[in-house]
Amino acid sequence: MNGLAVPRLTALQRPLAVLLLACAATHGAYQLGRAYFHPKQGLDLAPSYLAGRMCLAGGHDFFDDIRIGTLGASLGMHGPGGEAAPVLNFLYPPWVPALYAPLSALPWGIARRVWFLLSTLMSGAALALTARSFLPRDSCAFGTLAALGAAAFFFPLFYGLMTGQANDLLFFLVAGGLYLLARGRPLAAGAVFAPAFLWKPFLGIAVLFLLARREGKALLGLFVGAATLVAVSIGLGGAGAWLDWLRQIGLHNVLTSPEPRNHGLANAVLSLGLPPSLSPALIWGLEGLVLVLLVLLLGPRTAPGGARYALQLGGTLVAGVLLTPKAWEHYGVFLFPAFFAATVLSLEEGKTWPTATLGVCFSVWGLVLQGHDEYVALTATRLAPLVAVKTVAALALLGLAAWLVRRRPDQPSGEIGLPRR
Repeated sequence: MNGLAVPRLTALQRPLAVLLLACAATHGAYQLGRAYFHPKQGLDLAPSYLAGRMCLAGGHDFFDDIRIGTLGASLGMHGPGGEAAPVLNFLYPPWVPALYAPLSALPWGIARRVWFLLSTLMSGAALALTARSFLPRDSCAFGTLAALGAAAFFFPLFYGLMTGQANDLLFFLVAGGLYLLARGRPLAAGAVFAPAFLWKPFLGIAVLFLLARREGKALLGLFVGAATLVAVSIGLGGAGAWLDWLRQIGLHNVLTSPEPRNHGLANAVLSLGLPPSLSPALIWGLEGLVLVLLVLLLGPRTAPGGARYALQLGGTLVAGVLLTPKAWEHYGVFLFPAFFAATVLSLEEGKTWPTATLGVCFSVWGLVLQGHDEYVALTATRLAPLVAVKTVAALALLGLAAWLVRRRPDQPSGEIGLPRR
């Protein structure tokens, strides 16, 4: 049975389906416009754009915050603190500026609009690739349409577009890797994973998925891809740039107090306002729970091309989001593979509570606590612990993923049985 088989709608269901599609299209269009015209549009893109300009000029001081800020100010660019605030610091590996260099050759106003368009297209392509990774061919179109409809109500996607994040490109790479695994091309899949795992290291937790599934060729492709990126960047800027990046990342991930829009486990515990002596123990306990759920998730053997296989990768990414010290709101896009595959399996399960749980978790991430003012308002009341609600929803999603993977057998999907290359 396929949980996303194309339904035959009755005369009553057809107008209801049109109504839901109209709601999704309207809300999605509004969120896209809100992200495109927002005053803070492109703020997270700014340091990458400036690093790209440095690269074009032959410079390599990407991690010199003062030089980045000075260059930004000379171009009339500023950070989230207002027109007098410097742009954010550059946090990506030293090979990334070369990737942004073609975009950085454009004027800033045009570059951020072009990046917005490219990111929007990549997010749609990532959803389509995810669908093609485990759905039968005759269900891919319907599954992609359903995913796009759900995405229209998922705020983290539009928040990342608003700020100019690179998440949509990385989501596309992760989805592409999953698709290549389903198509029997693990070596290429590993090479596609490499830039994503190096770009944002918390995604590298998916190596555990590859190890658990004994994807040796994918691991080889990942190693070759990562080594190539490191070698190229050392040739361009020297090994010192990598040390500077590690230092920059270390400083960035220091967490001393609760931060709005950070949904990692550590930040969630700090937001509870517990005595300092209790917080570390609770953080370690919850991190241990995540690791236990991850072991349960990855334990069963699964085959590429199946929903359980996709859910194992998606659930591993959920664990990465929970464990990283700075799990920003826009990281929610990396929960999509888990939501997608878990929905298919829960529909096949035929029980109400798994599907209802998924609906609650998705709604918490997609529809509640969107504005910064909402977080600020909550922290000033007795409802302050509610700022951790998205962390709880991600933890519940991981637990449900482990349950579904262990409960459901592999279903034929049309992709299983392809020769491995």
